[in-house]
Amino acid sequence: MNDVFEKIEYSDFPEDIKLIADICGVEAARKLIKALQGINIYFPRITAMDSFIKRYINSDKEKSIKMYARELAVSEQFLKKYF
Repeated sequence: MNDVFEKIEYSDFPEDIKLIADICGVEAARKLIKALQGINIYFPRITAMDSFIKRYINSDKEKSIKMYARELAVSEQFLKKYF
């Protein structure tokens, strides 16, 4: 069976899908369009993932708050609520 989605080229993608194709590849972008067409997806900032941040900090208590801030690309002020 001929898959019409295989014929979609990079230049056919809207700008936001081009970003996905640049990061994940054209084939992955095609698969996402095929499986999820019409869906709006929001990619949160890491600051919205409290459970991950707590788990990350608890996995290595030896680091300083400054080191965690650098690794997570957040401010030290933001991380103070986790200590």
